Amino acid sequence: FPSFLNTLLPAFTSLLSSSLSASSKKASSSSPQPPQQSQQQQPPPEKPNTIPPNPNIESIQHKLRNTLLEILARFPHNELLRPYSPTLLLLAMDVLKTDYEENALLASRILFDLHKNYRSCGLG
Repeated sequence: FPSFLNTLLPAFTSLLSSSLSASSKKASSSSPQPPQQSQQQQPPPEKPNTIPPNPNIESIQHKLRNTLLEILARFPHNELLRPYSPTLLLLAMDVLKTDYEENALLASRILFDLHKNYRSCGLG
């Protein structure tokens, strides 16, 4: 279980995280744009290696996000998971804010379990 947490939890976090880093936002806003391109609205670039939320529950992206959240929700809440609880908390909050109903429910379940088991840690 510890080796699983060390290797796969960062991968799950990078796949499920939907927020862009502040440095990439600064870099894209500070670079001068030619006049013809600045008039067109371009969607913000997606973070590499992420799976964006998808409203279609039959899509592969939605099913993969849901499966990853199911795995995270079934982690045993013991002392081995305690050092990773702040990371899981931030990830679950991000999913709760950005994802659709089914995945948001799993994220809230993760949040409740973290609070129930680690409230003495100062998770907030």
